[in-house]
Amino acid sequence: MYDLFHKFRWSGLNNGSVLFVCFQLQNGILLPSLRPALPFLDLHGVMRLEFHHSVMEELRERLLQRIREIANSSDKNKYKLLNELLAKSFAVMRVKELRPVIMCILQHLPKIDREYLLVIMQDRELYMEAPVEVKQHIWQDNQALFGDEVSPLLSRYIMPLSVIVVFTYNQI
Repeated sequence: MYDLFHKFRWSGLNNGSVLFVCFQLQNGILLPSLRPALPFLDLHGVMRLEFHHSVMEELRERLLQRIREIANSSDKNKYKLLNELLAKSFAVMRVKELRPVIMCILQHLPKIDREYLLVIMQDRELYMEAPVEVKQHIWQDNQALFGDEVSPLLSRYIMPLSVIVVFTYNQI
C-alpha cells in the first residue's frame, strides 16, 4: 500500500481522490468483510472517526474480558502469558483509550517488574488511574506514597471522632 501511495505521489498525477483512497486503505481498519460496509456507513452520515472509536471500544472490552479469562484460568502458564502481553503492550500505556487494558494486565499479575512500577510512579496521571492492586506493589517500595494516599482517608475518619471526643469532654 505504501508503494502504491508513493507511485501516485511521485508519478506527477495529481488525482486527489486516488491519493485519498490510498490514504484510507493504508490507515484504515483493513478487514475484508468491513470494506463493503464503509460506503454504506458514509451514506448514513456515520463519520469514520466515530466508527473507528466504536470499533476500538468494542475491541478494548473484548481484550479486557480475555485478560480476565486468562487470569482466572487454571493454566499454569497464565502469568507468563500475561507478562508477555504486558511487555508487548506497555509501550502504549500513555494512550488513554488503551490504558485500561494495560492496567488490567498489571492488576492480575502477582509480581510486577520494577521498571513498570517506576513508569507508573513517576507519572501522576498513571498513578492516579492505577488500581489498588498495582498501587500495593508500588507502596511496598515507597512508603511515602502509601502515607500520602492513606493520610487523607485517616484524617476524614479521625475528624468526626475528635469532634465527638471534644464535645463529650466538654459535657463532663
